[in-house]
Amino acid sequence: IGFYNSGSTLADQITFNPGGVEAIRMGDTVTNGGGEVNRTGRVLMGSTLSVDVEAQASRLQVLGANTADGAISVGMFSNDAEGAKLKFLKSRNTTIGSNTIIQDGDQLGSIQFHAADGGDFVSRGAAIYAVVNGTIGGANDVPTDLIFGTCADGAGSDAERMRIDSAGDVGIGTTSPSNNRLAVVNSTSQNVVRIDNTNSSPYGLQINFSTDTDNNSNHFFIAN
Repeated sequence: IGFYNSGSTLADQITFNPGGVEAIRMGDTVTNGGGEVNRTGRVLMGSTLSVDVEAQASRLQVLGANTADGAISVGMFSNDAEGAKLKFLKSRNTTIGSNTIIQDGDQLGSIQFHAADGGDFVSRGAAIYAVVNGTIGGANDVPTDLIFGTCADGAGSDAERMRIDSAGDVGIGTTSPSNNRLAVVNSTSQNVVRIDNTNSSPYGLQINFSTDTDNNSNHFFIAN
């Protein structure tokens, strides 16, 4: 099905089974088109060329050669406090739509950042993972850690750098904050924490303790 402008020039088209490929294709060319839905159910938007990332062809691909075409927008227009959402779901059941309880260590979802390294798109520079950490107690009980990873110079993949555990404790350089609201662990010759104050404020580091006299015995610094 062709769509022409007033000059009898083909402006756009919808093609069925293009080149013997079982698909519905929209656009005037392979690389400059609206996209394609093929017989495997894969949806390609912005191009009809599928791009493998980590040797996997994703079911939905949004590909572009400029800022607008390579972007996804999710919006909410409503007179309430709700915002737009991006939802990830994990079930241990192999039948889509069926509910089987997940297990400790399962990933609920991840956001991964890949780059072209001259050979493929396998290289992962950074990632954010949501990982179950603990026993699933049943309905509405899913203890989960949020893990942030980056890839060091010369490394082949990302490694964990920071974790927010299910209790809200934050660990940097450790996978177990161990009931510390913030735990920073360093195994290199670098400074553990550096604080610079370039403002005229008199404080470089301010620590406020509770005024509860019953807790005074817990207000101390430890030096090893």
